[in-house]
Amino acid sequence: MQIGAEPRAAGVGAMTGRAPLQVDAPATRAVPVQNARPVVANVPGACRQEEGEARNTGSVLHARRVRPVQALLPTIGKRVAVAGRKIFLRFAQASDVERLTREGVITAPPPAKETWNQRIVRWLSEQRAGRRAVLVAEDSTGLLGILHLVFELPIGFKDPEAANGFDIAMIEGLHLRAGVPPEVGNEMIEEIQRIATKRRVTTLTFCIPMNQPRAIRQVKEWGFEEFRIMAEPSKMLAFFRKTV
Repeated sequence: MQIGAEPRAAGVGAMTGRAPLQVDAPATRAVPVQNARPVVANVPGACRQEEGEARNTGSVLHARRVRPVQALLPTIGKRVAVAGRKIFLRFAQASDVERLTREGVITAPPPAKETWNQRIVRWLSEQRAGRRAVLVAEDSTGLLGILHLVFELPIGFKDPEAANGFDIAMIEGLHLRAGVPPEVGNEMIEEIQRIATKRRVTTLTFCIPMNQPRAIRQVKEWGFEEFRIMAEPSKMLAFFRKTV
């Protein structure tokens, strides 16, 4: 299943033709899953910046030094209980590059002009640079899901209302392997919000095509409120946000 925009690799600092960067996996701790809501399945991504159609508002982001991702994000490696199964939440790492497609988490057709492995390597490069957090869930059967939190959009896709590199960040690209309990996706959403708080993000955003009412309903159940509508050549996009 998929909900939200399909993540796009950044045009700045992205790696091509090189080995993926390693992100260390931290220690584990146990927490319960509570008040889980169902996750909408089979929702295609639709934000313009995810489809390779550049937009640039011309706005200038706050100037700041980028620190290593481990210094910017909280230590996670969380063990959660879902339907009697032990699930682990952690940051994506180099060993996940081939597993995400091989184990059925990402099943969509590959992006234009690159393979999924190349795209995932770029995500890890962005994570290493502190511009993105890539969260994965796994259990004894393998990888279960992936979810992104984008702190800063690449040049050509700047949209400070969606992600400004400072206190506004965008959630995107929730994929769950077929058959995975929806509570896993809900727990990932909750964890990404905790990561955002640790990064001193105060506003989270989400964009959904307006012809996907189930996805819009789900995002509203997660506490997001609509704040902007954008016209695209083939569709209308609704932008949502919430304070964290």
